[in-house]
Amino acid sequence: MSKKNITEQVKSSFPWLIMILMSSVTFVGILSELMPSGVLPLMMDDLNISEVQTGNLVGYYAIASAIFAIPLISLTMQFNRKYLLLLLLGDVANDCSLWYAISK
Repeated sequence: MSKKNITEQVKSSFPWLIMILMSSVTFVGILSELMPSGVLPLMMDDLNISEVQTGNLVGYYAIASAIFAIPLISLTMQFNRKYLLLLLLGDVANDCSLWYAISK
């Protein structure tokens, strides 16, 4: 096999697994940011608080995200991003299954 054939094979194969993984992580990240706005009425009913207080809860979450985003990125610069995303996605799945088990 010549060097040209090997190069063509490497260029022609698309990393579908990585693309699906990164898309899943992006979906979960965006979903976690947008979901509170869709469940505000349910939060108000379950917590027995007013609309203003519920909006403040979501606002506090947004402020905390803004404050801690840059320091967390700085702290994780030394890690491989793919493995870090895999670890975090696994943690989210674990937390979801734990909450599901507790709620039954």
